[in-house]
Amino acid sequence: METKHLNYIISIAQHKNMTKAAEKLFVSQSSLSQYLSRLEQNIGSPLFFRAKGELILTPAGELYVNAAKEVVQIKDRLYKNMESLNKRGHISIGVSSQWGIRLLTAIVPEIKNMFPSVTIEISETSIREIFTQIMSGKLDFALASCTETLPQEIQAEVLETEEILFGIPTNHLFAMRQNKKSISQPEFADFIRNDNFILSKKEYATRILAEKLFEEIKIRPDAICETNSMATISNMVANGSGVGFFPVSCSNDREHIKYYSLKPKMKRYNLLLHRNNLQLNPLEKTFLSYVRSNFL
Repeated sequence: METKHLNYIISIAQHKNMTKAAEKLFVSQSSLSQYLSRLEQNIGSPLFFRAKGELILTPAGELYVNAAKEVVQIKDRLYKNMESLNKRGHISIGVSSQWGIRLLTAIVPEIKNMFPSVTIEISETSIREIFTQIMSGKLDFALASCTETLPQEIQAEVLETEEILFGIPTNHLFAMRQNKKSISQPEFADFIRNDNFILSKKEYATRILAEKLFEEIKIRPDAICETNSMATISNMVANGSGVGFFPVSCSNDREHIKYYSLKPKMKRYNLLLHRNNLQLNPLEKTFLSYVRSNFL
């Protein structure tokens, strides 16, 4: 069942730009444009019109893309169900946070015991890229942290709500003077605003929450380092290089780092994501069962 050309039109609709769609599909822009022209001639109706530099679906285009997505999903479901008959198959999982990596490290061996021939593909990436890949069908599931509303094409299950703590070296002046477990916004603005900050990269949940805090208390701190590794942030704070924000699950090395709950508290949602209308095969049902069992 060949769906390559259906994905061409789906990609153009998703990116609203011929160049970007061609890059994602690894085809030339001219080839993609020529295919679209031939298709529109065969159909007898344009699928896109150009508005403000973007390719926007016409009513006929919306009908075509919706039908194309259904056909692609039918193909994916068929192949997965056929593979699962012999407990063979493939499952792709996106991860944007350390808690997801730890969880997969624990449950993947269990899944492999039940499905010895399965291929489990794990991709570490940002939440925005996870959204894109789930909606395009490149990812089956994702374990991610989020602070915002999700696209309608993605189904989310909240596994837990996790607090974000603020961490400073134990020899920091504030830590030595203030024997408390929380820090208010005025205290943060008065005593922390001039520190060097080690922050997560943009689009990660802890960074989004940190930026919201900075905006609320009207400060623009220096970020001496940006990284998507919580281990790196922890090591740098512990050796006195700066201060940072930590999910509770990553608040380690309490000998060298003093952690504070922020007032009001900062929280993120740890989510299990997948496409809407996903028809689950036995392998996928097993994966969901193992994930959920860790949060009962």
